[in-house]
Amino acid sequence: MARWPTIAAAGIVAALLALLLSVPARAGAWTQKRGDQIYVLTAGWHGLDPADGPALFKKQEIALYAEWGLTDRITLYGRLARQTVTRDVWSETEQDTVVVTQSALGGNEAGIRVGLFQRRSWASAIQFGTTFESSGENVSNAGLGQGGGDLEIRAMAGRSLSHRGFAEAQLAWRQRSLEDRGEVRLDLTAVYPVNTHLDVMAQTFSVWSMDTDPTRYRSFSGHRAQLSLLADGGPGRLYQLGVLATVARDGMADERALILGIAQRF
Repeated sequence: MARWPTIAAAGIVAALLALLLSVPARAGAWTQKRGDQIYVLTAGWHGLDPADGPALFKKQEIALYAEWGLTDRITLYGRLARQTVTRDVWSETEQDTVVVTQSALGGNEAGIRVGLFQRRSWASAIQFGTTFESSGENVSNAGLGQGGGDLEIRAMAGRSLSHRGFAEAQLAWRQRSLEDRGEVRLDLTAVYPVNTHLDVMAQTFSVWSMDTDPTRYRSFSGHRAQLSLLADGGPGRLYQLGVLATVARDGMADERALILGIAQRF
């Protein structure tokens, strides 16, 4: 039935989101204050072993994620990414595998987050988003150029544990636009301050396909874990060094990744 995740754009979105969330007392469940802005620039290097074959799949991605506080309770967000994908493809002409490289936009999305409540160290929010069609990687466990136009609703709840530390859970339903099925996603994040300038962040990203007609679609599920160091770069700035790996999967690629990032709050 369910199968564990590949290099889904959403995985990167989650990594980006978790990076900016480590800014003091501003996890995803906490909306930005009116006029506040956050920009997160990341570079990722990903290697995957597909579930259905031995071919190696590599992706490099540069992404910009941004949030803007429309009001104290409403935050707008968006993401734009450029991907370079390298694959081993069988050539009938050469009767051998050849390396194919493609560069394109992919994993782009936008949406709105609405704060539900914030009391002392607790907060919750609900988020509505959509992805966009492109010739790159748009959706979990699908080929390049497939998908886009997916709709997502995401519930978030978090608790501040200290000035910079927090724990948060996000549960989402994503409706795939071109298929009669959806996905359930669960992202967990915890940040622990090591000292005044360095934090450790642990995350898990899980996805399960929900098939209305299993005779038409192959189900999948996956679970990935990421560990990152977050360094204070001055007023409103953070630097990130993270590693990510698949820890369980069913019908999805086995992924490893290195992620570098910088986040700036205004």
